[in-house]
Amino acid sequence: MSDRSGYSQVTTFVGRDRELAEVIGLLADPNCHLLTLVGQGGVGKTRLALEVINGLPEATFPDGIYVAFLQPLTSPDFILSALADALNFSLYGDEAPKTQLINYLRNKRLMLVLDNFEHLLDGLELLPEMLEAAPDVKLLVTSRERLKLREEWVFNIDGLVYPKDEPRPSTDRYEAVELFVQNSRRAGYTPSESDGEAIALICRLVEGVPLAIELAAAWTRILTCTEIAHEIEQGLDILTSNLRNILDKHRSMRVVFEHSMALLTEAEQAAFRRLSVFRGGFRREAAQAICGVNLDTLAALVDRSMLRVDGGGRYDLHELMRHYGGELLEAADEEAEETKDLHCSFYTGFMRDQWPRLSGSEIKAALTEISAELDNVRTAWKYAISHHKNKEIEEALRSLWFYYGVGIRYQEGVQIIGSAVPAFIDSPSLYGKLMARWGELTFLAGSPEKSEKILQESLRVLQQTEVHDEIAFVLYRLALLSLNTSDDLSETPGYLEKSLALYTELDDQFGRGEVLLAWGEYKWCQYIEDGREGALEQAQQYLVESLAAFQRRESVFGTAGAHMGLSIVAALVKGYDRAFEHIQISRAIFHDLNIGWGINWSLVQEGYTAYKVGDVATARLCVLRNLQFNLERGLGRKQYDAQFTTELVLNGLHVGASILMDDGQSEKSYELLGFISQQSFSLRRLFSPSYFFLLPLLDEDLPAHLAAAVDRGRRRDLESVVNQVISDLSAIPLPVVAPPLVAADLLTERELEILRLTADGLNSREVAERIYLSVTTVRWYVRQIYSKLNVHGRAELISRARELELLT
Repeated sequence: MSDRSGYSQVTTFVGRDRELAEVIGLLADPNCHLLTLVGQGGVGKTRLALEVINGLPEATFPDGIYVAFLQPLTSPDFILSALADALNFSLYGDEAPKTQLINYLRNKRLMLVLDNFEHLLDGLELLPEMLEAAPDVKLLVTSRERLKLREEWVFNIDGLVYPKDEPRPSTDRYEAVELFVQNSRRAGYTPSESDGEAIALICRLVEGVPLAIELAAAWTRILTCTEIAHEIEQGLDILTSNLRNILDKHRSMRVVFEHSMALLTEAEQAAFRRLSVFRGGFRREAAQAICGVNLDTLAALVDRSMLRVDGGGRYDLHELMRHYGGELLEAADEEAEETKDLHCSFYTGFMRDQWPRLSGSEIKAALTEISAELDNVRTAWKYAISHHKNKEIEEALRSLWFYYGVGIRYQEGVQIIGSAVPAFIDSPSLYGKLMARWGELTFLAGSPEKSEKILQESLRVLQQTEVHDEIAFVLYRLALLSLNTSDDLSETPGYLEKSLALYTELDDQFGRGEVLLAWGEYKWCQYIEDGREGALEQAQQYLVESLAAFQRRESVFGTAGAHMGLSIVAALVKGYDRAFEHIQISRAIFHDLNIGWGINWSLVQEGYTAYKVGDVATARLCVLRNLQFNLERGLGRKQYDAQFTTELVLNGLHVGASILMDDGQSEKSYELLGFISQQSFSLRRLFSPSYFFLLPLLDEDLPAHLAAAVDRGRRRDLESVVNQVISDLSAIPLPVVAPPLVAADLLTERELEILRLTADGLNSREVAERIYLSVTTVRWYVRQIYSKLNVHGRAELISRARELELLT
């Protein structure tokens, strides 16, 4: 069930009791499958829809209520991905996205709110198809226009109730008056009784439209209510004389905006017009660089309610105002093109500047900033494509690809980057780079065969242009593709050797780290699959070199990956203490970066390692956390793509099958293995070696009851299996608690080493130099030591260590 608290609002919801009850009643009618809330801009359609959500009984939609905010979308092409995001459902593989979405909705009993649909009417055909395939799904749409579909029920929304003939209204009788008073107080003015007549006139002039009331109330900071009413009266004659005409009511908001614009200086008007180029908000630096708008002008526009600003210094225009400003900008041809061009250059340059941060120590901040600016980046990217701006596309490409990859937004990445490919086919270097990123994201999205064709074409083009860093990139991606999807790994070493040589020649430490990590994976796979002698020692060497390369680059992301690789090799050679140390470091980084698949990976690996060392309690806990983590997030839907996350879940299920087997629940274990055997493991070699150790059991001549269990498992779906395993593992009694550890067992050998060096007076950098670790890693160890010994400072640490005789 979706969490309704996410749709709660900060400001008080004023009035609408009648509308709220009627809409909820209509949604309860079994014949109503598509209900459209229709009204002019600013009338409060979205707010009413969100209040409807919170007013519905919990049991009405057992599969949840979800909201798709469509306002930022620039094309109907993005409707499918927006709906999938809202439903926490990932689109992947070769099957048509529409088919995937419709199949997902079958047999669901849920409501989907589609907010601000009016600019996406070319994509309407999807809605009847959804309803035909999923008769228990209901759609609540907000739009300025009727959808004009056979299935549509329409609920018209007018303004708030306002006093039509009462000169001095009270706030408890009229919603519009209450809203005006509330917003006046927020602006710093408390209306008096003598303002009643003017307030009533204002509410009548704007017909109770909430946005217009808010705009009017904002002027109470500098104008009296009578002056406000007089000013509006001069500009809203058409509204007063044409109350029943919908088009004229739409024009009334335009008049309000024109009135607001007329009160600005010419410089402020130009600023507002240019600021409409932004999507999803902006920061003052962008306003200055793109629109030439300084802080004083921004402040003036905020004061006049033409702009909003949040506590973090991010500005935004109400979408209606942005549309209005956009129309004014388009009317100024040269100014429009210049502003859009500057916007494009600014945000592609912004993405260019993120790459050193993404591949280095500032990845967390960079990912956060890109997320905040993503709508602007998309707009800039689209403009650069349409205007054939090679330089701008090239500047944005690497960071955009990385963002979509790390954030597991593969389908959108495939669409965004793939859309640029045809436009630059006559520019071989850029074409090859685009193909390379498009190809890798295509693989991650679940289409390895298509990916290989794209990557091979990219390699062919790039080899003609001799762009060595890009050739290295493609060779490495072809190696990963081979390593994780092919039964024959004969081509993998050749790709890795050539890629590593090029990255080494270029002194690209991030690239070297990635390739060396893949070399380590290749070597541990050789050991697992055919027992290759010396393979684990070689894997260890490659991974140590990978970690060193990432640390030289100060790559936080790469460091986490290298530690996970080292944990796998350590577990394979039964160095379980070292394996746990590497896992803990990696998990701490992934948690800090909020990278869900990394957290998943560490849970799976810790569970596997704990099981191998005989710590069933920890293994069970890790598997449960892994499964619950993903169940809460929709088992790979939305941000956590199914191709990555589902495979991590499946590897966790391997450990769960082992635990059930050891507990004597062999039928449940074999049923689980039967399910796993039917799944696709494109990335099986990367995430966990546990894949290779249990499935061979299915090749044996099984007794009838176990064969039947395997057959049952092959017919089950992922969600039911995960829920069943959570239930089964939770029911297994915990083992008897072991005796308390002696003091020396509190810390690992590495932690004891760092503790003693710290006690000798060395700081973190000096410790790092002494034992050949990065400063970041040493600081992580120190935090772990503080936590384990329950101390908060160096003096307390040394005292506690002496007390426990840890310094001898």
